[in-house]
Amino acid sequence: MAAGYDDREATVYHPKAARNIAYNGGVTNSLINFQEAPQDALQDLLAWNKKAHDQGYKTIAATMTSRCQTGIDGQSGDALKKQFNALLVANSDQFDWIANPTAFAEIGADGACNDTNYFGDAYAGVGTHFNDAGQQFYVAAERSAFEGVYARPQTIVSSNYVQTAADQLVLIQGDSPVTVAMMDARIGNFSSKAKVCFQNDSSKTATLQAIPGELVGGSATYQINPGSVSCFHPYVEDPAQAGANWLP
Repeated sequence: MAAGYDDREATVYHPKAARNIAYNGGVTNSLINFQEAPQDALQDLLAWNKKAHDQGYKTIAATMTSRCQTGIDGQSGDALKKQFNALLVANSDQFDWIANPTAFAEIGADGACNDTNYFGDAYAGVGTHFNDAGQQFYVAAERSAFEGVYARPQTIVSSNYVQTAADQLVLIQGDSPVTVAMMDARIGNFSSKAKVCFQNDSSKTATLQAIPGELVGGSATYQINPGSVSCFHPYVEDPAQAGANWLP
């Protein structure tokens, strides 16, 4: 990653571009093909990240999904996945966005790589690459990261609204009750720097509505009184397993 930076990412950076984003989609090759230890793979990723930041890029890194191959010391791909993802979470504040495709059980849970509904292609066979169905989950996390890494300073709403990854501060105005439908926390940014805030400047109570199966502030719905501000971040206790919630 870091060694190839000068020949790849560095050549396409443009100082006058509206957006310069460097994306790192995982460390499978490092852990499986080159038999690196998770700690060494993380150091490579951090070195890549520093080069990108120094040049002016916003950076995105992704968690490792299920892998059926073995790596260093005969460890399974899923065992290495857990070790690396824990290290990535611990260092998440080094990046501008952490995408978490692993939160989707279909491609992230232990053993998922054996499921031919989501893994397997003509090039590499089962357990290596996603098929079209598996790609949909990965792309959901990837797209959210690309949309959110350049967050909007504020979004003004006066009617029911659907949260997006680009929202950083949502200002709720007007004289009508507003419900904000929260996005899937599994595709949110779980970096320690990441949060979305809701400021209720309206005359009515505002309601945050989590998607089915998730919670916001401990409940399916969360009330914000007029004149109040509430902030949340997507919390993924174990990035190797499906699921996430919005926590204050």
